[in-house]
Amino acid sequence: MPIFLARGHDGEEARILLVAGGERAGKSELTADYGYSLFPWSSLIWILGPDYEQARHEFRYIYRNADAIGGVVSANMPNGPGPWNMLLQGGVRVVTKSASDPEKMAGEAPDVLLMVEAGQQPYEALLRARGRIAEKRGRLFISGTFEGSVGWYPETWSAWQVANDMGGVSFSLPSWSNLAIYPKGRKDPEILSMEKSMPPEVFSERIAGKPMPPRGLVFPEFSTTANVRDDKIEWAIRQLRAAPSEHQVGLWIDPGYAHAYAVEFVAIIQDHVYILDEIYARGLINEEVIQIAQNNSLWKFVSHLVMDIASKTHAGASRAPLEVWQGSTHLPIRTNPVGIEDGIARTRTFLRVDPLTHEPRLFVSRRCNGLIWELSKGYQYPTDDGGLAIATKPYDRNNDAAKAVAYGLVEQFGLSDIRRKRGAMKRYVPAWERANRWLARGKKERAIMAAEQG
Repeated sequence: MPIFLARGHDGEEARILLVAGGERAGKSELTADYGYSLFPWSSLIWILGPDYEQARHEFRYIYRNADAIGGVVSANMPNGPGPWNMLLQGGVRVVTKSASDPEKMAGEAPDVLLMVEAGQQPYEALLRARGRIAEKRGRLFISGTFEGSVGWYPETWSAWQVANDMGGVSFSLPSWSNLAIYPKGRKDPEILSMEKSMPPEVFSERIAGKPMPPRGLVFPEFSTTANVRDDKIEWAIRQLRAAPSEHQVGLWIDPGYAHAYAVEFVAIIQDHVYILDEIYARGLINEEVIQIAQNNSLWKFVSHLVMDIASKTHAGASRAPLEVWQGSTHLPIRTNPVGIEDGIARTRTFLRVDPLTHEPRLFVSRRCNGLIWELSKGYQYPTDDGGLAIATKPYDRNNDAAKAVAYGLVEQFGLSDIRRKRGAMKRYVPAWERANRWLARGKKERAIMAAEQG
């Protein structure tokens, strides 16, 4: 199609396209032009935004183009937050949709779906959009800007640079492609000035429209598309509710005050880890965090706690975090030393995608903003000017939730799967279960000891 060939890309054959735009590159115009060019072969076009408001820029451009040739039959554009729609000559309907209102994405399937401001939409919105175009073998056009070069959008852009299972094709629309603003294109003085004054990753992301993930990441295996899976989390919660006696939730905790206090609600089902929710807060004392945890709807499933071994330590005259949690919850608590490198290595084995199952063994809820930020961006190694790691240990910061996860994984699974299979690490058995086993054998005193030990 001409709008792609003019930029050196062939979008004729691909049904699923993703364009990442630099600032002021004209991505909204391009998106609208793409949809408008397909009118002769379409009866229904959707514009899907993070909300209805953000789907309206492209709608207005399509309306402008159609109205200029007398193609608008009718249009409904109310001032409120709801959807807009218009009817064009030939019976083509254009309707705005909202990713935050997914139930409204049912009904008649579109011929063309324009997914706008995609970086602000969840990965599930992409999967839902892909499903909606299947019936009519329609086209999906995805556009937006990179939001910090982390998340499903930049990951998908990179994956679609080569052949992939979804059949998507990605390309960039750099700021300098807008010759109305930058008449000399890539060599425009303003572009060159920004290139000199901005950090390389900022220029790449905001101007060139190309993702540049943070340097020196501790967990490069972490992927929002693979690990942040609300469908997996919802499945795990259903298992908890269906069989609460078979599946329990553990709290994996890294106490803090000046830095983040991280509490992860974790279920382990069939050797897979599901991080269902979290508390990630600063400036709260132990009692306040405990109150938040006990008010969580998952609290009724909590059977045990895993904490940093330093939680046994008193801070001045204050009670140790372990003592406070033990006294308030009366739940068994495990505290074992876990080295930094050991914890990182163990976490990586759960984050990476298994080549046989094509899935990782650790899934995170989208609600866990603190953990997601640490794994995808915050937790880093020191690097040189070229972005290469110059130390074997990462900075001891932005890692509170990550450390809590490391404690829990090592407690539950040991330092390696090989050692665990040889019997070096046994399945965690809650105190109540150990006590019941002794009672069943008529060992009342041992049962009491097990309950008291936690």
